[in-house]
Amino acid sequence: MEVEGELTAAFACGGDGPPRRLPADGDLDEAASRGPVLTLALCDVGGRRPWRVDLTLPEATATFLRVTHEEYAARFADHFGREIKYAFTDEPGVGCRDGLALSPYLLEEFEREHRYDLLDRVYAFAFECEESPCVRFDYFSTVNRLWTSNFVKAIHDWCGAHGLSFTGHYWEHDWPDPASVPDSMAAYRWMQVPGIDLLGFQFDPSDRAGNALYLLTMKEAASVANQTGARRVFCEAYGGGGYEMALPQFKPLSDWLLANGINVINPHLSHQTLAGARKYDWPQTISDHASWWSCYGVQARHDARLTVAVTQGREHNRVLLLQPTLTGWMQCVPKSFRLGMGSEEASGRLEELKRSQCAIVQALADAHVDFDLGDEIVMAELGRVQDGVLCVGQARYEVVVLPQNMQTWLDSTLALVGEFLEAGGTLLALGPPPAHVRGRTSEEPTALARAHPENWVACDSHENLIERIRALVPPRVTTQDGAPLPPGLTHYRRELGDGRAVHLFVNPWQEEVTTRVLLAGAGLLALDTMTGGSQFVPTESVGECQAFDLHLRPSGHALFVSDRQPHAVPAEPVRRPVPVGLSHLSVERLEPNVLVLDYCAVTVEGIALDEQGSRRRAARSVNTTSANALAWQAMGFARDPWHGTQFKRTLIDRTFPAETRLELAYRFSVGPAAFDAVAPSLQLAMERPWLYEVRLNGAALDFGDAARWLDEDVRKLSVGDGVVPGQNVLEATAQPFHPLCEVAPVYVLGEFGLQLASLGFDIVEPEPLSLGSWLAQGMFFYPWGVRYRGRFTLECRAAGLSVRLPSWQGSAARVLVDGAEAGVIAYPPHELKLEADLEAGPHELAVDVTGNMKNLLGPPFDDGLPGIWTWERHPEHAPDGRAYRFFPCGLMAAPEVHAW
Repeated sequence: MEVEGELTAAFACGGDGPPRRLPADGDLDEAASRGPVLTLALCDVGGRRPWRVDLTLPEATATFLRVTHEEYAARFADHFGREIKYAFTDEPGVGCRDGLALSPYLLEEFEREHRYDLLDRVYAFAFECEESPCVRFDYFSTVNRLWTSNFVKAIHDWCGAHGLSFTGHYWEHDWPDPASVPDSMAAYRWMQVPGIDLLGFQFDPSDRAGNALYLLTMKEAASVANQTGARRVFCEAYGGGGYEMALPQFKPLSDWLLANGINVINPHLSHQTLAGARKYDWPQTISDHASWWSCYGVQARHDARLTVAVTQGREHNRVLLLQPTLTGWMQCVPKSFRLGMGSEEASGRLEELKRSQCAIVQALADAHVDFDLGDEIVMAELGRVQDGVLCVGQARYEVVVLPQNMQTWLDSTLALVGEFLEAGGTLLALGPPPAHVRGRTSEEPTALARAHPENWVACDSHENLIERIRALVPPRVTTQDGAPLPPGLTHYRRELGDGRAVHLFVNPWQEEVTTRVLLAGAGLLALDTMTGGSQFVPTESVGECQAFDLHLRPSGHALFVSDRQPHAVPAEPVRRPVPVGLSHLSVERLEPNVLVLDYCAVTVEGIALDEQGSRRRAARSVNTTSANALAWQAMGFARDPWHGTQFKRTLIDRTFPAETRLELAYRFSVGPAAFDAVAPSLQLAMERPWLYEVRLNGAALDFGDAARWLDEDVRKLSVGDGVVPGQNVLEATAQPFHPLCEVAPVYVLGEFGLQLASLGFDIVEPEPLSLGSWLAQGMFFYPWGVRYRGRFTLECRAAGLSVRLPSWQGSAARVLVDGAEAGVIAYPPHELKLEADLEAGPHELAVDVTGNMKNLLGPPFDDGLPGIWTWERHPEHAPDGRAYRFFPCGLMAAPEVHAW
């Protein structure tokens, strides 16, 4: 009987009893002749992450700290705690994935902790039997203990001793699957700054309910921070949204994070270079590569001001929703163990646990219940009952909620809940009492419920639960008639002391929200995060509370500080906006137009033999990603190695034989009728041209003094003298091959228009620009600014001006009045109000609309996640221009201007 990997244990299956472990030297063939045999083998993790190490081993973390953190300390310790504040980790875990992480050390620790040999009962993962829940529970209990103590806590302690804060995030979005991180909240306990990630491709502002899992992960991290007293909660945000993601997409995401207890936003990602493989590495890039970079300060200052506000005081939530993470331990069946059940059955229980817990988290959030999540391991360490409330660290809870599918408790949870009930506390139960304790069948939770019939209150629905919560802990913020605020509104509250509180209201979704809000206090200060200004706003006194109207457009927010004391509210200045007509509207492109040449012919003389035994490989009219793959395969690589990780300088210092050779040929067409008009302006931009001999139509090009364009590794060169009417061929030859010879698109720049053609696009004479989509005006790839300029006349002196864009598409719009920058429009209602003293007479308004970076950098044929695999999905040969996908950009209607 053949076994893949190192045989660890084998079991004879069949018969009436449980599987029987076979002797280590037993004859597997003989056993298999009498019935099924289950084998357990150790295999390398391999696959996508072959560098995974076993983070349950204490020596693994000790080595990691020695070769990384200690080296940083030796060089930069004087900066720790000041310029260098954080030590970041990205998605560490135990790496179980499709099987079980196992080692002699783990087996020893397991037996010491649970008093039996895991290998004797490991069949319980593969078959549903009486022992299955407890064996699975025990396994993940040991794994979690070793992982958190030997890795997470070890780094936490090192950082604490060196004046740093340990932060980053785990693989938290797989909850409740424990395969990578058995218990995220227990791991957050050992971070000075607990953290998550929420990336651009994950957050969907059009589907509030579809974001419930991300709401749960935010609540996990924020809850632990509330309980441990951590002042900061971190999120790696935005990344992976694709080059199309920009300011309009950033704000709803960051607002939602900040309104759910996250207060350190790490903008992901800022590329140092887009050369080679890096342009395909999880964009967008928040850097000067982006056409909207000069406008990004508007978003950054908004985030910074909001962050200051939501880190004042403390968040105090009164309801504790128990988090059934450990129930997932009982239900987890790794893929390679799914022998006695179907894949759907095996994963269905975890999916149902996820669905039900996400549903209750969403329901509580929609009803604006102030709540935290309670992790059993954190509660075992920090939980206590004091003065009739359940305390977890620094947090105090008046009501505990048992979710629908919590099927097991720890002994410590049983004892803590029992003490809470004895002290008169209330537990609201959406489901039956857990039937297990530590994964073992137990009647104790049921007996506890029966012993406290007045305090253990069953709720038959989310609505019934919320009704009871509102009766026990009256809501702090409601509508004026006492009803919950609209579910599309997210509210976050921080207590400042002395009766003052910070209130943040956000609407990250795509529907407007209008309501009348009632909250405590007699005075309300509005803080404007876009300008940095503040002003007291009028409210209606309602007993000890105050009421006011709130209207938030999509992506809108409002930030207030409430006070017990009333404040004098200055009278609103009387404004009578008068429409101002624009005339002499002109439109001009602020940068040269661009044509992307992403198909080429490639010929490679390599070192690896192809299927025909040749070292020469060639292809015509292929996408640059295919040409790049062909080149690297000819050099003996399975793929471009820059899509992976370089160890030290092993790749960049590699040399190739002198006879290796890469030849590329790019073609573009200049319409003969347009030639005289466009040729003088034409330029070519190319990545790393110094690695090649470059020729245009047979004539050598010298990039030696060429200027930077887009990236430090891209140079542009004027080529008007070398262009010919009709077809043009740009050839680039590298001999020998160099490690940085990554085949990439070439860019044609100039004052031209583009016309759809059977092979991509033809360069034609530009038409005068006007209002409307740039795609209809020959600017398919253009991502930079277009200026829309008009004149207006004020009949008398004005104190201010409003500029509204009724219809536009792009990344941002910069507004200039009389040549001076007035502000940026990027979010609804797409209006800028300028408080300025304007003289009577003629004035000029300019609006610079910035385009979409995806039109330039792609992927042009697929809308999948922004990794190289999506760029690799393309037509085999150069297609008709209609096959490309572009985002329409432009000012579709004239700006609306009002003066007052």
